[in-house]
Amino acid sequence: MPLFLAPVVSKQAPLITLEVPTSRLEKISSTLSKALGEPVVIATPLLNDTVTISVKDVTKGEFMKKLATAANASWVRKENFLLFEQTSEQQRAEREYSEKEKFRRISEAVEQAKKQVSKMIAFDENEARSVKRELEALSKIKPAGEEGEYDPVYYGRINRLDRRGPYSRFTKRLVTRLTPQMIMPLSATNRRVVYSNNPTGMQMRLPIKIDDLWAQLVNEQAIWSDVTKSTPVKSSRDTEYISYGFSNLAYTVNPASSRTPTVHIKFATDATGINVNAQISIYGEKGRSITSDYQSLSGEPEEAQEEDIQAANEARKKTKEKIVLSAEAEEYRQFITRRQSEKRGPIAKNLLEKLLHPEDFEAAGQYQLENFKAMIGSRNLIAYNLGLFGDYLEGIDFLRTPYTRKLMEMEDSEKWFTMTIKDRFATRAQIVDPRLIGPMVRLASTRDCATIEEESDFAARLPENEAASWQLQERINRVRPYDLPVYNDRTALRLYAYMDQNIKKAIFSGQKVPLQKLGDRFARELFKSVFWADWANWNFDYQAFQTKEGGFSQEFNELQNQVYGGILQEPTNMCPEGLQPEMLLKGSENTSEVLLADPDGTSQYQQVRQLDPNYLGQMLFQQKNPTKYPWANQPYDRFNKNSIRVVSQRSISFDVTVRKGISKSFNLTEMHVTDPKIYTVDTLPEAIKKKVQEGYKQAEESDKYYNGSEFRRGSPPPPPPL
Repeated sequence: MPLFLAPVVSKQAPLITLEVPTSRLEKISSTLSKALGEPVVIATPLLNDTVTISVKDVTKGEFMKKLATAANASWVRKENFLLFEQTSEQQRAEREYSEKEKFRRISEAVEQAKKQVSKMIAFDENEARSVKRELEALSKIKPAGEEGEYDPVYYGRINRLDRRGPYSRFTKRLVTRLTPQMIMPLSATNRRVVYSNNPTGMQMRLPIKIDDLWAQLVNEQAIWSDVTKSTPVKSSRDTEYISYGFSNLAYTVNPASSRTPTVHIKFATDATGINVNAQISIYGEKGRSITSDYQSLSGEPEEAQEEDIQAANEARKKTKEKIVLSAEAEEYRQFITRRQSEKRGPIAKNLLEKLLHPEDFEAAGQYQLENFKAMIGSRNLIAYNLGLFGDYLEGIDFLRTPYTRKLMEMEDSEKWFTMTIKDRFATRAQIVDPRLIGPMVRLASTRDCATIEEESDFAARLPENEAASWQLQERINRVRPYDLPVYNDRTALRLYAYMDQNIKKAIFSGQKVPLQKLGDRFARELFKSVFWADWANWNFDYQAFQTKEGGFSQEFNELQNQVYGGILQEPTNMCPEGLQPEMLLKGSENTSEVLLADPDGTSQYQQVRQLDPNYLGQMLFQQKNPTKYPWANQPYDRFNKNSIRVVSQRSISFDVTVRKGISKSFNLTEMHVTDPKIYTVDTLPEAIKKKVQEGYKQAEESDKYYNGSEFRRGSPPPPPPL
C-alpha cells in the first residue's frame, strides 16, 4: 500500500539530518537507507532523476512526504524494504498534465494574438509614412559594436517596425484563426505538421479561411508600395549585402497580387514537446517564397518575455553575498570558467576521475548545493530534477521571476524551500541515462578523437533527442586532450550505423543503392531528417540539367528558382509524396590534411578554426584588403597565425537523391593529431605551404578578374532599396 505519509514516529525516534549534492536517485539509495533506517530501492522511471537535499533535524515522515511530493512518487512498504516508485496513476497524471499544459500554452498564445490584433491601428497612409520615417532615422544609425556584432537595441527596433508592416500584420491575423486542435498532434514522436491551402501528399488542408485576410493585405501593401516607391532607404552598413537584411520591409515593397497565393503553416516542436512555434510562409505561383514569419506558440507573449528579461537583469544587478565554495566545488567552477575562455590545459586528477564517470558523479551538482544553501540560508531544501536549469539559478530573486514561476512548483516557507519543474513528464524526456554517455566520455579521454564507427555505434544507442546529443558532446569536449572541431550530427551518425557492412561497401565504392535496400530504421531516420529539420542541406546537381551545347535546360531554370526561392523553406514541397523506394543513395570517403588555428586575442570566436590550406591562402589575400573583403576581417574570423597545427582528417559523405538533380547530403569526420608540432604560416611543411600559395594566387587572380566589383564571387546581391 502506498505510503504518502510515513507512520507516526515516537518522540524518541531520531531526526534526520542529511546533505546530498545533486545526485541520481539510483546512486544515493544506500544514503537514503541509512537516513531512514531501513533498505530503500528506487524503481524505474525514477532511476535517472536527480535530487539535491539539505535537511536538518526533520522527522522521517516529513522528509519522506516532501521527497515523494517533489518526485510525484510513492513510498511502498515491501516485506524487507521501502520501494520508491511512481504508480501507473501518477505516470498517467503526468502525461495528462503535460498535454493540458501544452493546450493551455497554445490557447494563451492564440488569445494573446487576438489581443494584439485588436490593438492594431489602421494601416493607412499616415501609418505607412510613420514607419518609413523611423526606417529613415534608423538608416542614419550604425549598430553598436564592431562589424559582425549583434546589437539587440538596433535590431529590436527593426523587428518592431517589421511587425507593423502589411505581411507581418497578415501573419498575426492568421494566428488568431488557429485552433489548439490543429497543433495538439505535435509530440516528441511527431515533431511537425504542415497545413496548406494547396496541400501536397505530405501536407494537411488548411481548415481556416484566408481570402478576406489576403484582401486586407493587398490593400495595405498597395498603400505601403505607394509611400515607399519614391525615396529609397538603405541600411547604415556599407557591407549590408553580406550581413543581416536591414528590414523585411525592404523585401516587400511591391504591390501584392490580388490572387490568393499558397500559404503554408508549419507547426513544429522540440524533442520535449514543450516549445511550439508556427512558421507561416507565403509562396507565389511558381513556388517562389514571398515572405516567411515565425510565431511562438509557447504561451509567452512578447511583452511578458521583455518583463522576464528585465526582472532577471534587475536580480543580477542586486548585491549578492559572496558564496564561499568548498575546495572541490571551487576547483570545478574554475575549470568550467577556463574551458569557456581559455585554451585547454591539464585537468586535476581527482576532477578528471569524476568527469570520466558521469554515471557516478553529477559534476554540476558539486557546487549546486552550495549555491542553494547560500540563497536560502538555514532552511531545509529539496530540489528535484532541475537538470541544467539548476546551473543558472543566481539568487532567490531570480527564482521569483514570472518565467521561473511558470516553470516551477515551489514551497517557499519559513522552514522549507522545495522546488521541481512542473512538467515532470517533459523534463524526464530530456534526461539521458549517464550509463550510456560514460563509455563514450572515457573513450574520448584516451585519444584525440573517436572513429566515425565508434561514434555512430554510440549515437544509435542514445535517445532520439537534441538533449542527448548536446549532453554527449558537452561531456566529450570537457575531457578531450585536444580541442578538435569535430561535431558530427547525431542523425548522420545514426544513419551510418543503420547501414550494414555490405551496403556501406557498395555505397562507398561508388555504387548507387536504392533506398528500399537500407531498411526501415534507415528510412525512418531519413524521414525525420528531411521533414523535421528546420532547414535541409540540399545539393543541386547542375550536370543533371546540362544540354549537349553546354547550357542548361528550361527545366533547370524553373527548378532552380523554386529550390533557392522557396522550396528549401518547406521540405514537404521537395518531397511532396514523402520518401520513395526509387530514391538513390551514394557516398564517398577520403582522407586529407587540414589545419587548425587557435583564435587570436581579439577574436570574438574563442574556438579553434579549421582551415583547408587552399582556403587559408585565399583568406590571407582577402585579409590584406579589408575594405574589399570585409567578411574575411570580421572579429570572429581572426585567428592566431603563429599557432597552427596539422591534423589528419577522415571524411565520409553520403547523399540521398530525392528527385532529379536534387539530393540531401550528410557528412561525418574524424580527426587525429599526427604531428604535435606548432607551426606558423611561414613555417608550415612545404607540401602544405604550396597549397596555401595556390589559394593565395587564386584569390589574387579572382580579384583581378572581378576588378573590385561589389558582386564578387560568393557575395549575394544587396537587398532591394525601400
